[in-house]
Amino acid sequence: MKKKNIFLSFWAIVVYALAIFAVATVILMGALRSYLAEYEKYQPTSLTNEVLSYFKNHDAESLMKINAATDMPENDAFKAYIEKFVDSETLFCYRSSTSEGKQVYDYISGNRKLASLTLVKTEEKSPRGFDVYNIDSIVWHPIMKYTLTLPASCTAYVNGVPLSDTKAIKTGSVSDDSYENFDGYIYSADSYEIDYFEYITDVKAEIDGGAELIIDKNESEDGLNVDYTVRLEMPEDMRAELLERATAATKAYIYYTTLHSVKVSTVLPFIHRNAALYKNIQHFDNTWNHSRSSDEFTKLDISDFVYYTDTRASASVSAEYTLHKWNETLSFDFDYELFFVKDNGVWYITSMERIVKDK
Repeated sequence: MKKKNIFLSFWAIVVYALAIFAVATVILMGALRSYLAEYEKYQPTSLTNEVLSYFKNHDAESLMKINAATDMPENDAFKAYIEKFVDSETLFCYRSSTSEGKQVYDYISGNRKLASLTLVKTEEKSPRGFDVYNIDSIVWHPIMKYTLTLPASCTAYVNGVPLSDTKAIKTGSVSDDSYENFDGYIYSADSYEIDYFEYITDVKAEIDGGAELIIDKNESEDGLNVDYTVRLEMPEDMRAELLERATAATKAYIYYTTLHSVKVSTVLPFIHRNAALYKNIQHFDNTWNHSRSSDEFTKLDISDFVYYTDTRASASVSAEYTLHKWNETLSFDFDYELFFVKDNGVWYITSMERIVKDK
């Protein structure tokens, strides 16, 4: 009778055991992978990392689809905002707070908090019993601060939207009452702040009349504070008219107030009849009452033209008038701001304000 080979039986058992172990390992690893995959899928970080990828890829469209708990700007403005402030090198997010059923994650780039994403736990469970979270909303933080200053007579548009239709807050007003005593007109410039979440890409302004509008933009070094100033620039033809008129009026006024031989009729044609200055000039007491052998304007600068309306404007005058007599030379300084009004196509002075210069 043939003997049994006990070693063959042993190795067979080992092989069978290893095969069973291998099969069991494959099954268990598959189950573990499936468990871990489901675990990862239902972790809140799977949602926050997906949103993080939107930031990294500057995917403004996907970000705008998230329910926003704060006001959102127009699409182009938001895209520009993301391009400017999201730096993939410094971008990260972290869980900033946890409450019952809610988790909040903050998104940071360049040490600036851009947004806070809120996740809410639903009543659902995954097949293996994990909690299910959904994105509830995103809060965009107002890291930008804008100021806009413009004449009250202007209509401004921010990103194509009338300023009156935005959430701009009026913060102050500056008035110039130089014409109030003449015809009741008061010039005013208003300042506004736009401090809710917004990224301004375009500011425009309109005004009735011939003024040219200049918009100055000043931005802080960190780019977070931007000041816009709308100013009125006088048209060149209007400036030329005023320069000619102011030059002639200045000379007539200086002649009349300095020399004894010049009549008041020399200067009155340059002053509006309804202005208080008209009567004051008529009663002017010329205490200097000089004579001359010759004279000259050693300085006559007319500058700082200011546009108020098409019929109101001012200019600064700095003049030095020198009289040469037979035995002496006298010099007189005149520094005034002249305010003009246009009546029937002619510019007239309504008032004069002395400019006091530091010595």
